[in-house]
Amino acid sequence: LEKHDDALKSFDRASELEPEAALPYQHRAELYRQKGDLEKAVEQLTKALELAPDSVATLLIRSAVYYELKQTDKALADVDKAIQVAPRLAQPYLMRAEIYAATDRLDDAIAQLEQILQQAPGNVPILSRLGSFYLMAGRPRKAIETLTLVVDQEPENFNALRFRADAHLNIGQHAEAAADFDKALAINGEDESLLN
Repeated sequence: LEKHDDALKSFDRASELEPEAALPYQHRAELYRQKGDLEKAVEQLTKALELAPDSVATLLIRSAVYYELKQTDKALADVDKAIQVAPRLAQPYLMRAEIYAATDRLDDAIAQLEQILQQAPGNVPILSRLGSFYLMAGRPRKAIETLTLVVDQEPENFNALRFRADAHLNIGQHAEAAADFDKALAINGEDESLLN
């Protein structure tokens, strides 16, 4: 309802009633993040982690906030801790891959997603992201191979069609590129870059 002040009062009251509960701090942090006050969000998340040091959700939220603050080392440290706590959970590995990709470490990002796929072969979101990373890394044939696995499972997957079309275009397969562009346009005919 966008009633941020009322929400803060409720979270403050929750902390008064249960001073050792970590969740009100996490929720307060998310609220500060929405308001754009990232430093206060970190303060609240740090307090939540003092109360519940193994909370994967809190670690990942703080990692994301650190990333927004351009504090990559701290963001990666929180991801590493989350992986120690929950090594079978895919989300921390995905976040690590996104941080790697955004900091020009595409090979590391690709290796991270390839590792996740060993645990979860056929996972569409991971395959989609991996295909886009292959494309960004100048490996269009590998992108086509990976994105085809996505399209085989989800023929209406807009991003997979779009990225696969770009990959086909990169290696001069114009007919295949045009076919994928047409399919993607049928799903979203208003995408400016796709129309271009």
